[in-house]
Amino acid sequence: MVLSYARLLQVLNEITRDSTEIQESACLAGLIPTVMGFAVPDRPHEIRMEAAKFLHQFCHSSRMTLHMFIACRGITILVSFLEADYKNHREMVHLAIDGLWQIFKLQWSSSRNDLFRIAAKTGILLRLISTLYSLNETTQLAAISTGGI
Repeated sequence: MVLSYARLLQVLNEITRDSTEIQESACLAGLIPTVMGFAVPDRPHEIRMEAAKFLHQFCHSSRMTLHMFIACRGITILVSFLEADYKNHREMVHLAIDGLWQIFKLQWSSSRNDLFRIAAKTGILLRLISTLYSLNETTQLAAISTGGI
């Protein structure tokens, strides 16, 4: 079952990749919340990773897809990708940080305070600290194993 969901998400990624028009249609069809259901932490890593790749596309496609992603609790999902175990979730963490960066650099017509309030409610600071701590440990272990320290 895990492989079939992962494969389904891979196919969905292939269909939507590099097509703003298809991604915008996917937003309007409600695919963002559907795929977010596969992104939750209790899902297997392979499924979460494919969901992360799919959702990451909407952070880069167009302003409309990015706004739709945010409206569907996108910040919360990106924060959930900030895993404390950086070594085993490196790609997912990178996708999360890049997606959050796209959101924070978006020019908002409304107050940025709303954006930061949403981010604060998701616990982003604690997750970032935990992820950065894990990243630092991984970097130090790599330096020790190669004789760098």
